[in-house]
Amino acid sequence: MVQKKHTMVRYSPVPSDPSQDGVPVPARTSRCPKLTRYKVMTCVSVLVLSGVLLLVACLHTGALYGLRASSGPASRTCALTAPDQTGHTTGKGSPAPSAVPLPKSSDKSSLAAARRRVMQRRLPVAIVIGARKAGTRALLRFIGLHPDVVTSKREPHYFDRYYEEGVDWYRRQMPFSTESQVTIEKTPNYFVDKDTPERVHLFNSSIKLMIIVRNPVERTMSDYLQLKEKYFKSGNTEPMAPFEDYVVDAETGEINKSYAPIKRSLYVRHLDRWLVHFQMSQILVVDGENIKVRPWEEMSRVESFLGLSHKVGEDLFVYNETKGFYCVKVEANMTTGSDFVLDPLPLSERCLAKSKGREHPYIDPEVRAKLVQFFAPFNHRFFQRIGVYFDWK
Repeated sequence: MVQKKHTMVRYSPVPSDPSQDGVPVPARTSRCPKLTRYKVMTCVSVLVLSGVLLLVACLHTGALYGLRASSGPASRTCALTAPDQTGHTTGKGSPAPSAVPLPKSSDKSSLAAARRRVMQRRLPVAIVIGARKAGTRALLRFIGLHPDVVTSKREPHYFDRYYEEGVDWYRRQMPFSTESQVTIEKTPNYFVDKDTPERVHLFNSSIKLMIIVRNPVERTMSDYLQLKEKYFKSGNTEPMAPFEDYVVDAETGEINKSYAPIKRSLYVRHLDRWLVHFQMSQILVVDGENIKVRPWEEMSRVESFLGLSHKVGEDLFVYNETKGFYCVKVEANMTTGSDFVLDPLPLSERCLAKSKGREHPYIDPEVRAKLVQFFAPFNHRFFQRIGVYFDWK
């Protein structure tokens, strides 16, 4: 059997100093990792993707600056004070984020996209508080033609019905707008509601208020006709009593002061409640009779009151012979804040609903004379408050 010989080898540590012991140490070399085609493809893909993202970012930045440059300087500065966004009366509100100014551009698709990015729901800085059946819908529709105004589509009834819902709920009822636009809502019942003036003052003591009024005799008749329409829509088939039976007390022969349409026509009583909390300088009284025959004149007053440039002129209205009142002329390249339209509208005319401007039935002359006499002292006091006299015959 052959025995294996084992040889012992002694190793000594390599000296840290090459010159130590006089033994030279060879230089260390590293070997490059092998590049496979998968690694090459991955590197190329990353480089290409990075280049594409950089190009998109540059194009986006250039387009944005182009839009801003084409918009020019701001066209107006609104004199209105936005309401406090911190919760007001209920403490349920939250701060509204700031918005980026909307660029004006001839590129309609780019303008529409930019508007969608900056649109937010904002609390109103002006409210149409009444009066019911005096032309509030026409007032809101006409001022909504202004490019710097957006208006609520529905009556939110926040201060008179849904106050407990809080300010955040109220904001959600508002239309989308840009930071430079004025938001306006309309709820005619605010004017006659006893709690609303104080609540609005707590919400925003510097808010702008608008009231549109008309001849109280005609307003009372319009109110009656609306109640009559609701009476039959609710399923009633029995004839409704004529107007004269409601406004005249059958026992005394005098005006029925407890009839709701009569009470709503006593403008001075309702205005006095608002003047407890607001200055007359914060309230604009719009002539509901003049808005039917020269709407552009009343819109000029509204624009001045709101601190807006004058853009809602006579050229935006067209008289409709069939309806007997003015309708809105919508130009081919026009957009309206009230309708929140981003795309151009076709050339047309838009009128109020069929229920607006109802033809009034015949009123007994004796009853009309009693109404005129009854309203006269209230009208006189109202004219003294507002400093304007309306020729209500």
